[in-house]
Amino acid sequence: MNARNLLLSAVLIAVAFCGALFAGPFLEDEEPIVQYRPPHIVLADNQQMNVYYFHGNVRCTTCKLIEKYTVEGVQQGFVLPLGQGKMQLKLVNVEEPENTHYIEDFELITRSVVVELTENGETTAWIRLDRVWELVSDRQAFTDYLYSEIDRLNPGRHHG
Repeated sequence: MNARNLLLSAVLIAVAFCGALFAGPFLEDEEPIVQYRPPHIVLADNQQMNVYYFHGNVRCTTCKLIEKYTVEGVQQGFVLPLGQGKMQLKLVNVEEPENTHYIEDFELITRSVVVELTENGETTAWIRLDRVWELVSDRQAFTDYLYSEIDRLNPGRHHG
């Protein structure tokens, strides 16, 4: 009985090893590694930067990817400004009655990412990132575009 259990254990270990050996390449994350190279954001005490992802009740696969890449790009690149409250990431359903004003505020045509700069709570500048739809198939290009557009509104980008 012990020999049988020993043989069975050896076979199971061999099967597990071979399975791991051959399945390994298929279990790897298929998404390429993204290099997060965010700009250094410099905001005055009365300034804040908001990154919005506007969506509706129904979200397609592409919409979910745009949201995912936006959230990850902001969370990975701007830990300090987020923690200090100098930057906020806002996911907003524009189909909810209290949020429909954003459609006019930011001239939304479809689901979009918008970067907004405020001073004393008032919008001073904003950019709608229309290219997210064309760049969603290239995560690195998407992230680089997000960062470049955030930097366009960065009041401190020419200082240092």
